[in-house]
Amino acid sequence: MKPRVEDMHPWLHDAYQFWKAKMDAAGIPFVLTCVGRTNAEQEALYAQGRKSLKEVNQMRKECGMSPLSESENKRKVTWTMNSKHRLHADGKSKAFDFAIVKPDKKTLSWDVKWDADHDGIPEYEEAVRFAEEVGLEAGARWKTPDVPHLQLRTQI
Repeated sequence: MKPRVEDMHPWLHDAYQFWKAKMDAAGIPFVLTCVGRTNAEQEALYAQGRKSLKEVNQMRKECGMSPLSESENKRKVTWTMNSKHRLHADGKSKAFDFAIVKPDKKTLSWDVKWDADHDGIPEYEEAVRFAEEVGLEAGARWKTPDVPHLQLRTQI
């Protein structure tokens, strides 16, 4: 599913707007890589790295996702079926993922230690700090870090 700000729960949307303003003011370009997921998409992602390539690609096909290669299917990408990305009864997500955009404006950086502006603070760490300042929970602080993941703290 293409990431859409409209799929964010209103509280997440508000926090996202404050976070985005801080990112823009700091000159850190980013893109949303995931907002909402259907149950089928979450199941397909959870199967990655846990089921055979044939099974995973069949699940992905059924929900309109592109197929994976054998090497891609060796890597787990989610650790739970209870993701806040899942679209809830209200049709809204309570989480989003992002990626920092490199200066060429075409390439995404997944390097969490990359300090593009040479200010001594990696761009992802700045993004996490801004998220925490606006009240979001950052996956970067989890026991198994998920650095580009931000979500609502509260259970709603």
